[in-house]
Amino acid sequence: MNKPPATAATSGAADTAERLRATFASGRTRPAAWRRDQLSALEAMLTAHEDDFAAALKADLGKGAREAYLTEIEFLRGEARRTRRHLHKWMKPRRVATPLFALPGRARIAAEPLGVALIMAPWNYPLMLALSPLIASASRMATRSSWSVRRS
Repeated sequence: MNKPPATAATSGAADTAERLRATFASGRTRPAAWRRDQLSALEAMLTAHEDDFAAALKADLGKGAREAYLTEIEFLRGEARRTRRHLHKWMKPRRVATPLFALPGRARIAAEPLGVALIMAPWNYPLMLALSPLIASASRMATRSSWSVRRS
């Protein structure tokens, strides 16, 4: 089976994916402190570039400043704040009932990241639907808007 020739975009995407996988494999992204720092940085980015995001949403979708602020920017800041506040509790292993065949052992469910994901956001709420899954995972992801995907 022949592979299509690599273009600058596909090789750039492959390089990005490989870098993200290497960072994840290093274990650097696992600690709660690292995740909290990433969420804080995301909040700071949303605050620092609020006007830029609002202008882009106005130009691309005709969204007014208030609508952009309420439905995209402030929504994401609130999600990041809430996730940062509850992250430690959500990461804590939970005890669950131990099956009879595993007695006298103990059973726990530990929420752990599984790897890297690509988020493709639709056009109607591009900021919120691209970054909300990123906040929920508090992990390593690459995001891409749907209008930047080549259509066949």
